[in-house]
Amino acid sequence: MMTSQGHIEDHDGDFPPNPFRYDEDDEDITPSDVPQQAAQVGAPVPAPTDGGFGGPPRVPLPPPISSVPVDVDDPYATSFEPVNTSYVGSGSIDQVPAQQTAPSTMSSNVSLDQEPKGFLQRITACVSVENYKAHFDVDTADIVERVIGSVTLCNSPDEFRQTVLGVGMNNGKSPDLYGPYWVTLTLMFFVAMTSNMHMYIHSNNLNDFEYDIRHLVRAMSVLSFFTIGLPVVFFFTFRFFGIQVTLIELVCLYGYSLVPYFPAVIVCLIPWGFFGWLFLLAATGVSVMLVLRNVAGPVLASEISQSKAGPILVAVLLCHFVFFLVLKLSFYHKHAH
Repeated sequence: MMTSQGHIEDHDGDFPPNPFRYDEDDEDITPSDVPQQAAQVGAPVPAPTDGGFGGPPRVPLPPPISSVPVDVDDPYATSFEPVNTSYVGSGSIDQVPAQQTAPSTMSSNVSLDQEPKGFLQRITACVSVENYKAHFDVDTADIVERVIGSVTLCNSPDEFRQTVLGVGMNNGKSPDLYGPYWVTLTLMFFVAMTSNMHMYIHSNNLNDFEYDIRHLVRAMSVLSFFTIGLPVVFFFTFRFFGIQVTLIELVCLYGYSLVPYFPAVIVCLIPWGFFGWLFLLAATGVSVMLVLRNVAGPVLASEISQSKAGPILVAVLLCHFVFFLVLKLSFYHKHAH
């Protein structure tokens, strides 16, 4: 209670003495007397501090965090490892983000959950435009390099397939479909145009000459089967024998193998039929060498016997020879009019 003079009345006489109190103004009590007073009132004796009882008791330090045993089998065990704050608010701290668990795919951007599993889904994926976008991602420099390489590298084993197309090589290249599509479509118009010009040159009556649109239809049918039909047939044949060549690679090879026919069909306009046979045969030789040199490696490297590899390569050669005959007799025969 405070008096009028502003002093607080001392009521220590009404209460038991405090064994933990040390009053510097009290000359009768020394630090050595505190344990005796504490024993008189039954209070616990305080632990000595540095040099006496002039401060609070010393509290022992906790053990280091790394020495605390943690039960790894206990799902509720507390871990004192630093928490990655980027995961806060997205679930438990032990949860791994989805982008780290889902494997990435190079050939497509489709996750594993979106892969076609049924037969109908696989058929739908084959006609999906999204699956073919990567095969049209080429520029003019790539097309020029592949067009030139289809002639200059025709006699080099696997050189065009690996170096130019990038099959099995980590050079950022891959087989494309734009080049074969462009080459085939352009050659269709070349064949249709030169075959009609060939008819005009060898026509006996120029007044009765008429442009035959059926040449364009025939050229479209023949070249489309050569560029798409034959690769599909050989693809299933290779799959049956376990030969590791994809359909895109075969379409790319057969598409670029048509490049030598461009100068050959122009030479067919010469009135002498011998030049037409000679240049078409030479173009067929360059074309079949490009395909054989890049297909023979996977065929011979497969597990099939040599007795089966030979007929497969002969079949490739015969298909080119038949194409040569169809091209010459259907479009550039001197009696075509």
